[in-house]
Amino acid sequence: MDKQITKHYQIVIKRLETAKSQTDLEKLARYHRTRVQEFQHERLIHLLVTFFFAGLFLASLAAFLATAAMGLAMNCLLGLLALILFVLELAYIRHYYQLENGVQRLYELTVMIDDKHQEEDIVQGEFVIIESPFKGNTPAEEAENTAYAKEAMRDSLYRGEAPFASHLLYPQMLDDADEDERRMGIEAGLLIGRSADRTVVYTDRGISPGMKQGIKCAEDEGRSVEYRSLYGSDHRQNDKN
Repeated sequence: MDKQITKHYQIVIKRLETAKSQTDLEKLARYHRTRVQEFQHERLIHLLVTFFFAGLFLASLAAFLATAAMGLAMNCLLGLLALILFVLELAYIRHYYQLENGVQRLYELTVMIDDKHQEEDIVQGEFVIIESPFKGNTPAEEAENTAYAKEAMRDSLYRGEAPFASHLLYPQMLDDADEDERRMGIEAGLLIGRSADRTVVYTDRGISPGMKQGIKCAEDEGRSVEYRSLYGSDHRQNDKN
C-alpha cells in the first residue's frame, strides 16, 4: 500500500507540473480525491484489524495470567499464543503508522492543487479564436477540414477555454463559394476576434490564406498567437494555397 501511495504522489506531482488550465486541475483534483478516498478506506480497514488483534492479544494475555496455576502445558500454550498475537499486533501497528503517514502526505497534495488553482498563469476560461483550414479543393477535403476544426474546438474546450471558430458557424448561413459572402463571414469573425484573449492556430493541416489573415490581424491588434498540434506534428510551414 505504501508503494501505491508513493506512486500516486509521483503521478499527481507530475500532472500538477504540466497542468495548464483549470480543466486540467479539476480533472486532477477529481482523480486525486477518488484515490485519497480509496486509501482512507484501506486505512480504516487496517485500523479495525489492528484493534481486533489488540483485543485478541489482551484476551490471550488475560487467559495466560488467569491459568498460571492450571498447569504448565496449558500456560505455555497460552503464553505462546499471546506472544504470536503480540508480534502480529506490532506488525499491524507499524503498517498502520506507515499508511497514516502516507495519507497525510496526500493531504499536502490537495493543498498544492488548491494553490495551483489560484495561480495567475493558469488559463481560466479564456475566450480564444480558433484558426484552422476550412476551404478545400474537393468536398471531401472540406469535410475533413470541418471535422478537424471540430476536434480543435473540442481540444480547446478540454483546456478550459471558451473557443470560437467562425468557419464552423457562418458557412451554415453563408455560401462559402460566393466570394462576397465568404469575405463577409471572415470580416465578421475578425471583428469578434477583437474581444478575444488569444488566437489559437491548429497547424496539423497547414496554414491557409484565411488563417494567415486571422494571424496577421491578431498580431496587428496585439493579441497573442499560440500554435498547437492535435497529432504531435507542427506543419506551420505547410501553407495551403
